[in-house]
Amino acid sequence: MTPEEIVLAMKICGNHLSVKELGCDDCPNHERCMQEDDRLLIEGAELIESLLKEVERLKRYENAIDQILKMMGRTAGDG
Repeated sequence: MTPEEIVLAMKICGNHLSVKELGCDDCPNHERCMQEDDRLLIEGAELIESLLKEVERLKRYENAIDQILKMMGRTAGDG
């Protein structure tokens, strides 16, 4: 499933207000739901982990850019 499908499935399963008009039949995980090989929570956790890693990578990148700009005598807002 795509990240968007995972999020939608988790919202439908959790009865999130943003998808209150959708039901189990609308869920992208419907075919696997309630089966032994249903990995929705595992896939959701893996998606969250990858997003957290990406956030950390972007923070390091931002810090490196800030350091370079400081060495050049500029600030991030100078353009």
